[in-house]
Amino acid sequence: MHRLLIFVACLASLPAMAKNAHPAAGAGAPEGFIQHYFDVFNAQDEKGLDTIFTKPFLRITDGKTTAYSDWRDYINYKAILATGWDRSIIDHIEVVYDTQDTAALKTLFSRLNAEGKVVATAEILFIVAKKNRAWKLAAMAVPPSLPVSKNE
Repeated sequence: MHRLLIFVACLASLPAMAKNAHPAAGAGAPEGFIQHYFDVFNAQDEKGLDTIFTKPFLRITDGKTTAYSDWRDYINYKAILATGWDRSIIDHIEVVYDTQDTAALKTLFSRLNAEGKVVATAEILFIVAKKNRAWKLAAMAVPPSLPVSKNE
Protein backbone atom coordinates (compact mmCIF):
# COMPACT_ATOMS: atom_id res chain seq x y z
CA MET A 1 0.00 0.00 0.00
CA HIS A 2 2.88 2.35 0.84
CA ARG A 3 4.37 1.84 -2.66
CA LEU A 4 0.99 2.54 -4.25
CA LEU A 5 0.71 5.84 -2.37
CA ILE A 6 4.21 6.84 -3.48
CA PHE A 7 3.33 5.93 -7.07
CA VAL A 8 0.11 7.99 -6.99
CA ALA A 9 2.02 10.93 -5.48
CA CYS A 10 4.57 10.67 -8.30
CA LEU A 11 1.78 10.67 -10.90
CA ALA A 12 0.26 13.79 -9.39
CA SER A 13 3.58 15.65 -9.53
CA LEU A 14 4.56 14.67 -13.09
CA PRO A 15 3.20 17.71 -14.95
CA ALA A 16 5.50 19.92 -12.88
CA MET A 17 8.46 17.71 -13.80
CA ALA A 18 8.04 18.09 -17.59
CA LYS A 19 10.31 20.98 -18.53
CA ASN A 20 11.71 22.40 -21.75
CA ALA A 21 9.31 20.56 -24.01
CA HIS A 22 10.20 20.44 -27.68
CA PRO A 23 7.57 20.09 -30.43
CA ALA A 24 9.34 16.98 -31.75
CA ALA A 25 8.75 15.34 -28.38
CA GLY A 26 5.20 14.59 -29.49
CA ALA A 27 2.16 16.79 -29.13
CA GLY A 28 -0.30 14.07 -30.19
CA ALA A 29 -1.47 10.94 -28.45
CA PRO A 30 0.78 9.42 -25.79
CA GLU A 31 1.11 6.23 -27.86
CA GLY A 32 2.63 8.29 -30.68
CA PHE A 33 5.08 9.81 -28.24
CA ILE A 34 6.22 6.36 -27.07
CA GLN A 35 6.75 5.34 -30.71
CA HIS A 36 8.77 8.56 -31.16
CA TYR A 37 10.87 7.58 -28.11
CA PHE A 38 11.54 4.14 -29.63
CA ASP A 39 12.56 5.75 -32.94
CA VAL A 40 14.96 8.16 -31.19
CA PHE A 41 16.29 5.41 -28.91
CA ASN A 42 16.91 3.09 -31.89
CA ALA A 43 18.77 5.86 -33.73
CA GLN A 44 20.90 6.47 -30.60
CA ASP A 45 20.10 10.12 -31.27
CA GLU A 46 21.53 12.10 -28.35
CA LYS A 47 19.88 15.40 -29.34
CA GLY A 48 16.58 13.62 -29.78
CA LEU A 49 16.92 11.91 -26.40
CA ASP A 50 17.53 15.35 -24.85
CA THR A 51 13.93 16.21 -25.84
CA ILE A 52 12.39 13.00 -24.46
CA PHE A 53 13.00 12.89 -20.70
CA THR A 54 11.90 15.03 -17.78
CA LYS A 55 14.52 16.16 -15.31
CA PRO A 56 14.56 14.32 -13.05
CA PHE A 57 13.52 11.09 -14.71
CA LEU A 58 12.46 8.14 -12.53
CA ARG A 59 13.13 4.43 -13.04
CA ILE A 60 11.30 1.89 -10.91
CA THR A 61 12.87 -1.56 -10.87
CA ASP A 62 12.23 -4.37 -8.44
CA GLY A 63 10.55 -2.03 -5.93
CA LYS A 64 13.40 0.50 -6.00
CA THR A 65 12.98 4.01 -7.43
CA THR A 66 16.02 5.76 -8.88
CA ALA A 67 16.07 9.39 -10.04
CA TYR A 68 18.29 10.47 -12.91
CA SER A 69 19.12 14.08 -13.69
CA ASP A 70 20.03 13.23 -17.28
CA TRP A 71 19.21 10.36 -19.64
CA ARG A 72 22.97 9.83 -20.12
CA ASP A 73 23.11 8.65 -16.52
CA TYR A 74 20.38 6.11 -17.27
CA ILE A 75 20.92 4.65 -20.74
CA ASN A 76 24.01 2.51 -21.27
CA TYR A 77 24.18 1.62 -24.95
CA LYS A 78 27.30 -0.53 -24.37
CA ALA A 79 25.32 -2.83 -22.04
CA ILE A 80 22.38 -2.91 -24.44
CA LEU A 81 24.56 -3.64 -27.48
CA ALA A 82 26.30 -6.44 -25.55
CA THR A 83 22.98 -8.34 -25.53
CA GLY A 84 23.00 -8.46 -29.34
CA TRP A 85 20.55 -5.54 -29.61
CA ASP A 86 20.18 -3.78 -32.94
CA ARG A 87 16.78 -2.13 -32.48
CA SER A 88 13.61 -2.27 -30.39
CA ILE A 89 10.01 -2.59 -31.56
CA ILE A 90 6.68 -2.12 -29.84
CA ASP A 91 4.69 -5.35 -29.84
CA HIS A 92 1.65 -3.98 -28.00
CA ILE A 93 0.79 -0.74 -26.24
CA GLU A 94 -2.17 0.01 -23.99
CA VAL A 95 -3.04 3.29 -22.32
CA VAL A 96 -4.01 2.35 -18.76
CA TYR A 97 -4.32 5.89 -17.38
CA ASP A 98 -4.98 9.06 -19.35
CA THR A 99 -5.69 12.64 -18.41
CA GLN A 100 -5.02 15.84 -20.31
CA ASP A 101 -1.45 16.13 -18.99
CA THR A 102 -0.46 12.66 -17.71
CA ALA A 103 -0.70 9.14 -19.08
CA ALA A 104 0.49 5.65 -18.17
CA LEU A 105 1.14 3.16 -20.95
CA LYS A 106 1.66 -0.57 -20.49
CA THR A 107 4.01 -1.50 -23.31
CA LEU A 108 5.20 -4.91 -24.45
CA PHE A 109 8.26 -4.57 -26.64
CA SER A 110 11.04 -6.66 -28.12
CA ARG A 111 14.71 -6.06 -28.69
CA LEU A 112 15.88 -7.46 -32.00
CA ASN A 113 19.32 -8.33 -33.30
CA ALA A 114 20.58 -7.33 -36.76
CA GLU A 115 18.93 -10.43 -38.27
CA GLY A 116 15.56 -9.46 -36.80
CA LYS A 117 15.53 -12.21 -34.18
CA VAL A 118 14.23 -11.42 -30.70
CA VAL A 119 16.99 -11.14 -28.08
CA ALA A 120 14.72 -9.87 -25.29
CA THR A 121 11.07 -9.14 -24.62
CA ALA A 122 9.77 -7.10 -21.71
CA GLU A 123 6.75 -5.27 -20.44
CA ILE A 124 7.35 -1.70 -19.27
CA LEU A 125 5.03 0.83 -17.72
CA PHE A 126 5.80 4.28 -19.15
CA ILE A 127 4.58 7.38 -17.32
CA VAL A 128 4.46 10.46 -19.53
CA ALA A 129 3.62 14.06 -18.65
CA LYS A 130 2.69 16.94 -20.94
CA LYS A 131 4.18 20.41 -20.61
CA ASN A 132 3.81 23.18 -23.19
CA ARG A 133 1.66 20.83 -25.31
CA ALA A 134 4.44 18.20 -25.64
CA TRP A 135 4.85 14.84 -23.94
CA LYS A 136 7.93 13.97 -21.87
CA LEU A 137 8.94 10.61 -20.42
CA ALA A 138 8.80 11.10 -16.65
CA ALA A 139 9.12 7.56 -15.31
CA MET A 140 9.20 3.94 -16.30
CA ALA A 141 8.83 0.69 -14.43
CA VAL A 142 11.40 -1.70 -15.90
CA PRO A 143 11.99 -5.39 -15.07
CA PRO A 144 15.39 -6.02 -13.44
CA SER A 145 16.30 -8.57 -16.14
CA LEU A 146 16.43 -5.88 -18.84
CA PRO A 147 19.81 -4.14 -19.11
CA VAL A 148 19.46 -0.41 -19.75
CA SER A 149 21.16 1.50 -17.00
CA LYS A 150 24.77 2.19 -16.14
CA ASN A 151 23.89 0.83 -12.68
CA GLU A 152 23.37 -2.71 -14.00
